[in-house]
Amino acid sequence: MQGKRDAANYSVKPHDRNDVREVSQGSQGLTRQSATQQSASGHSGVGFRLQGEEYQEERKKYLTAKYGNQQMKLIRKRLSVEFWIDEQLKRLYNVQDDTETYDCDLDLDEILDLPDNEQRFQFIWNQVCSAPTSEDEILAFVHELLQKADSL
Repeated sequence: MQGKRDAANYSVKPHDRNDVREVSQGSQGLTRQSATQQSASGHSGVGFRLQGEEYQEERKKYLTAKYGNQQMKLIRKRLSVEFWIDEQLKRLYNVQDDTETYDCDLDLDEILDLPDNEQRFQFIWNQVCSAPTSEDEILAFVHELLQKADSL
């Protein structure tokens, strides 16, 4: 094999034109571009490329957090209240299946941010008063939601 040496690039001339092996070295080090590749003649090679912005864009990062038992219990409780709100709003707005939606944007965070139950009651009532069900059902929903919000 013949090789051409440069301060920044090292190239190895392969036996076959389809079997390309290239190594580049830069300030960020070497990274492997692909797994071993085989050409038509059976020769194999490994390609490398520089780490850079392209490499960072390709690489996906995931963050996994581990919560304690008490924190997980609170998260589950909050999620159960969120799902309960969704189910009740579907019932109040007579939504039959998942393709339909209701015209109400009730956010649990906004409710919890309000300082007292009077303001919470007024906020929830203003959001759901347009529901096509009876006022008694709406009132029962508001009271039950206030109880659930107080438990969070």
